[in-house]
Amino acid sequence: MTKNAGSWIVFSAIIANFILGFGFNYYRFSWFDTSLHFFGGLGVYLILSSYFRSDLAGLLWLRRTILLVGATVLVGVIWEFAEYSFTTIPAILSLPWDGLSFIGDLPDTLTDLSLDLLGALFGSILHFFRKS
Repeated sequence: MTKNAGSWIVFSAIIANFILGFGFNYYRFSWFDTSLHFFGGLGVYLILSSYFRSDLAGLLWLRRTILLVGATVLVGVIWEFAEYSFTTIPAILSLPWDGLSFIGDLPDTLTDLSLDLLGALFGSILHFFRKS
């Protein structure tokens, strides 16, 4: 498969989401959702860092961090929109999975985005120490 650690982290988070989150209702534990978002942010950062390696090669660490963390947070925002859509669209269209909620309230969304940001910053710190 792939040697990119970020791909494995994101893949593992998605599998954990379906098996542990939906299958065994681990969403009843507050640490589960926070862990998924932190590791999701870290994984997306590592994927983007690997994908854009040649484009970002000449940049200073701070500029590289700003670009990659910003792009990671953008992915997190898109994810939150997807969660919102999976909650509201079935209610409007009366689809078979009507009644399931994939999104919490505003504090939950802000916590999720903050953890995506922290995961990306952690990835940036790892890269800083690896390069030093």
